[in-house]
Amino acid sequence: MTRLIRFRFSLATLLIAMAWSGVAVWVNVLPRFRGFSHANFGDNGLPPESWSTPGAAEYGWPLTYGLCYGFFDSPHDLPRLQAEMISGYHALAGDVAVGLLLVVVLTWGSNQLRRRIGARLRRRTAGESKP
Repeated sequence: MTRLIRFRFSLATLLIAMAWSGVAVWVNVLPRFRGFSHANFGDNGLPPESWSTPGAAEYGWPLTYGLCYGFFDSPHDLPRLQAEMISGYHALAGDVAVGLLLVVVLTWGSNQLRRRIGARLRRRTAGESKP
């Protein structure tokens, strides 16, 4: 007779996993600014005043899977991730694997911490309620 595997997760565990998953997605989709040296621009090594800061928008953590080069007025002007910017699907797959591993490890650790704090509070309140 074959028994089905039933996963039993509490609501707190699922909420913790959802929070860590949001962090993993945010870190991988949010662009990071990487500035370049001004040495290759203009006659005196400085860009003309009409230009913005040259640089690149990097996507992905811990591996960079997307780049977008250009001139940006501020880090807030970085473009959103698009399919054309993805240069390495191996790095993207690595980021997904690292993200999943981190979500599992951080969810397990947070759940253990939550259980220990709950057990300590239950012991403390049980000891105080006895006359």
